Amino acid sequence: MTDPHQMPARFRDFVSGAWVMSKDGDSPQVGKIKGRAWYSLGDCCIDIVLYDNDGNKIGRASPPEGGPRTFEPMCPADNWMRIAAPNFPLRQEQWLVGSALHVGTRKQLERGC
Repeated sequence: MTDPHQMPARFRDFVSGAWVMSKDGDSPQVGKIKGRAWYSLGDCCIDIVLYDNDGNKIGRASPPEGGPRTFEPMCPADNWMRIAAPNFPLRQEQWLVGSALHVGTRKQLERGC
């Protein structure tokens, strides 16, 4: 892990307790950041507690294989975007870029900032 003060600006908002949404357009996931790690090569990974569309914690979606069961570990932050706290239950139209669910302007979201 590297000095967080040298972290690229696009990762600084990925803090514990922040809400995020995956950039997967077909089946986005919503979660809350449990922790993060930034590495000298410019990569940032986040641990995410996942939630279903009704607001229930699902913890982890991938097979645990001996790892944690209550959160999804080491997710590349580039695959996620910050969002405002969701108002559960979520509806399909809330996944659209530019909706009130997202944090930032449409241009920022399209750039992945």
